[in-house]
Amino acid sequence: MVGKSVSNNRTRTVCMFLFLMVTVIGLGNDSVGVIAALTAVSPSVCAASENHCDIVFANVGQANRACLNSSAMFTCINISAGSQESWGIALGDVDGNGTLDVVFANEGQPNQVCLNRGGSFSCADIDNISNDSHDVALGDVDGNGTLDAVFANAGQANRICRNNSAMFTCTDIEMTTNLSNGVALGDMDGNGTLDVIFANGLQADRFCLNMENTFVCRNVSGRLSDSIRVALGDVDDNGTLDAVFAREAEPNQVCRNNDGAFACRPINTELRLTLDVALGDVNADGTMDTVFANVGRASQVCLNNDGEFSCVNVSENSRVSIGVALGDVDGNGLLDIVFANRDQANQICLNTAGEFDCTDLNSETNSSFDVTFGNP
Repeated sequence: MVGKSVSNNRTRTVCMFLFLMVTVIGLGNDSVGVIAALTAVSPSVCAASENHCDIVFANVGQANRACLNSSAMFTCINISAGSQESWGIALGDVDGNGTLDVVFANEGQPNQVCLNRGGSFSCADIDNISNDSHDVALGDVDGNGTLDAVFANAGQANRICRNNSAMFTCTDIEMTTNLSNGVALGDMDGNGTLDVIFANGLQADRFCLNMENTFVCRNVSGRLSDSIRVALGDVDDNGTLDAVFAREAEPNQVCRNNDGAFACRPINTELRLTLDVALGDVNADGTMDTVFANVGRASQVCLNNDGEFSCVNVSENSRVSIGVALGDVDGNGLLDIVFANRDQANQICLNTAGEFDCTDLNSETNSSFDVTFGNP
C-alpha cells in the first residue's frame, strides 16, 4: 500500500507508495533498486516527464494484468497465462537487476513471483504449498539488501519468505493460526528495522516488532477486529508510523503510534463496507490523507486536518471497489486514485486541485482484488 506497504524512491521523480519502509523501485532499464527507511514521506509524483505511472492489478478468476500508461490512456496486457486467484500484490526489484518484479498473494494456490525480463514476465511459485494468502508486502526485513516477502494468511500462520537471489525460504512469523487479511511493513519502533502489522478479522489486529530478525508480536488493541486492510503513515506528524485500518462492519480506524503503543479511534462514525485503504497527501497540504475503497456505497477521500478527518465521496454508489492505490497518473503533480473493482471496469479518478474526475480505465469487465503502481 505505501501501495500498501512499500514505496518507490528514485533520483528523479518517483512512483510512490507513500508511507513506510520504502523500497525504491523502477521498471525502466535505467532504474536502480534501492531500499530506504522513512517515517514520513512527502508526496512525490509517479511520473517522469515522459514515463507515466503504469498500473498492475491482482485478479481472481482471470489473468493478472499490467496496464501501460501513455498520457493517462492505458493498454492492458496479461502478466502470466491462465486464470489466477490473486488477492494481493506488491512490487519491488526482487532479483536486483534494476527492474520492477511482481509478487502475488494467492488463495488456494502457491504464492507467485513474476520476474521482469525487460517488459515481459517469468513467473514461478514462491513455495510448493496451497496458500490462503490475502495480502503481501515487500521489504528488506533481514537487512541483507534484498526484498523479502511477508504474507497475510487466513486460516494459516502468517509467513515471511526471505529472499536469497530471488529464491525464497519461508517460515512462520508466529506459531499460531491467523485470520489476516492485510499486511504492511514499516519501522514502527524507530530501531531501523522493518516491523510488520496485520489487519485481522475475528481476531485482534497484530503488530510484530523486528528484533534482529526475531519477531515479538502483540495486539494493536485489546479488542477483536473486523479489519480487511491496513496502511502505515505518519498521520499526526509526530515522526512515527501510525496505522489506518479498513474495516468491514465497523467504522474505519486510525491507530496513533506513541513509541510502539497504539491508541485507536474511528476516523468517523459512518459505517461502510470498506475493503482497502491508501495513504497520501491528496490535497497537497503536507499531511497524510486517507482513501477508502468501498463496496455498494461511494468510496471516500478523508482529508487530514491536524489529525482530524473530513470525508467526501469520490465515486458512485454502484461500484464494487476492493482495492485502491495512489499515484500521479497524468503528471500534474497531484495524487490520482485507481480503484480495483469486481465484476466491473476498474476506475481511475484524476485529481485536479483536489477535485476528482472518475472514469473507467477501459471497457474491460474485471474481477480485480488489488492494485498498485509501477513502471513495467
